[in-house]
Amino acid sequence: MLLTTDHGKSFVLICRKFKTASSLGTQRIDLPSKLCKVVRRSLRLCPRSYLISLLRDPKRGMTSNMLSQLFGAIWPNKRVTPSLLRKVTVSEFYKTKPSIEARILSQPEFVNN
Repeated sequence: MLLTTDHGKSFVLICRKFKTASSLGTQRIDLPSKLCKVVRRSLRLCPRSYLISLLRDPKRGMTSNMLSQLFGAIWPNKRVTPSLLRKVTVSEFYKTKPSIEARILSQPEFVNN
């Protein structure tokens, strides 16, 4: 994942390596403005190469496994993983979108068959 700025106004998360990357390609996620303020403040207080970096070496980013271990330390009685966070993000994104069934039924080529 790469975090970049959109002309200094907001942050964009660019995901290249993930489970379905071969079929979906690179994904760009615009961060909400409230989160951008937090990220900007965090980077100002502790300049580093990665948003989620190693505590001992801010020039190195965390791997998915390291991130899972960190989440395990934060939520010891829950199984929070990067995959779970991705699923929650996708669910939140599609919450107001039509269901798959509704999308299929709205296409005339599927309704007539």
